[in-house]
Amino acid sequence: PIGDVEEDELVLSGQGAAAGMLETAPAIDPIERMMLFMRIILSRPQQFGTEAISLSQACFLAQELGRLIDTVNNENLDFANLRNLVPEEYAGHWQETLKFLEIITAYWPQILLERGVVDASERKNRLILKQAQIWAEVRPERRIIAAGTTATFPAMRELVRVVAGLPNGEVVLCGLDKFLDRESWDKIDETHPQFELKALLDY
Repeated sequence: PIGDVEEDELVLSGQGAAAGMLETAPAIDPIERMMLFMRIILSRPQQFGTEAISLSQACFLAQELGRLIDTVNNENLDFANLRNLVPEEYAGHWQETLKFLEIITAYWPQILLERGVVDASERKNRLILKQAQIWAEVRPERRIIAAGTTATFPAMRELVRVVAGLPNGEVVLCGLDKFLDRESWDKIDETHPQFELKALLDY
């Protein structure tokens, strides 16, 4: 699976370019991450703009924090501009939300650093980009096929782009509408089922 590249696979690929590239920290276990978030949420609710909540509510909020981190990592974004995302008329409510999000903007990076780990989504993207870099540098002659992906995340798009440019690289796009006229193709937006494939081809 394109999203499950692992360090062992890079080593076993036999490419010398992988030698100095396997310094990615291990991933924190998803359950451990959720439990840590729950502990933080339950320990100081007022600090993060919430009232006393139940264990199940804390579990839900912890899962949502994890999903937000993974989305940001997958889209190759960060939380630096978080305060400026919301229009002024919603500023009061947004400030309360920002208090809660301090769990991941102020505290979480330090927790990861102390434990010597990274989020699994960040580690996955680093490894995908390393694989793309290795293939771009070594340009293996063997047949490599990227099949059935819409490559919705930047790291995956880059890997597919590299594969397409290899001597014997192929990309198989499932479900691509090859019969749309040019005008209709150019007007495809985020609501269209072909949008992800168009974005990949444009990339």
